[in-house]
Amino acid sequence: MLRLTDDYLDLGYTSMFYDQPFEVNPDYGFADRGHRPEHTHRDALALITRVRERVLAGDADAIIIGEECDIFAPMVDLWMSWSFSQPSAAGRLALIRYGVPHAMLSWTIDHEPERAALAFAMGMHLCLMVHGGEGTLADAPELAALTAQLAGLRKATATRTTGARFTDRLGLSIDGDETLVALSYDSPEGPAVIAAAPGQAASGRIAVDRDAFSAAGSGGELLRLDGSRQATSSDEQELSLAANEVVVWTL
Repeated sequence: MLRLTDDYLDLGYTSMFYDQPFEVNPDYGFADRGHRPEHTHRDALALITRVRERVLAGDADAIIIGEECDIFAPMVDLWMSWSFSQPSAAGRLALIRYGVPHAMLSWTIDHEPERAALAFAMGMHLCLMVHGGEGTLADAPELAALTAQLAGLRKATATRTTGARFTDRLGLSIDGDETLVALSYDSPEGPAVIAAAPGQAASGRIAVDRDAFSAAGSGGELLRLDGSRQATSSDEQELSLAANEVVVWTL
């Protein structure tokens, strides 16, 4: 693996996608060489660490992307999974986001803007695999337009969303359409909420209990995809979102 890494870097590549970078099953293939089967996972992680050292030696800003997610592998910067793609995965991903808050996760998206809206609401990055990785955003103009807007919204709110702690629906009371997604985030600056309407228009009322967060925050602001900002004074908001619209509410 180390030889392959060196060959890869010699070709001019910097960052690396490491397919399934850990192994949870015991490997008995090297027992005759003194490798204990129960050390398989430990040794696999040690190998990734050595790969990471080589990658970063070539470019200090490089990253390691891995498939699935291993809580014991902080040497992997960003995780993706083909199973993180269907909207039905949202419940399982919420558990991972809540239970492994330091992990950077990405949602695999082919061409569907509704999945990008949902991924953003969950504070995840976008693993864009248009037409199974054989296309580009130029082949999916609706997704391309939304991705550009989401990038702007994330840049304006990163410390309160992606860089904050995902807390699922902690501190929220939601009364609205079943398709309305509202998720909370906790940071030293105060609570924040990302609301989205993946796939179809949705509306509802969201109330925030500031006491449920580590900091109460001060005031409030609604930030939208078009770059507009609206000051808020109440801990309740009535929202009406178009299909795939996303808003960030900071308090």
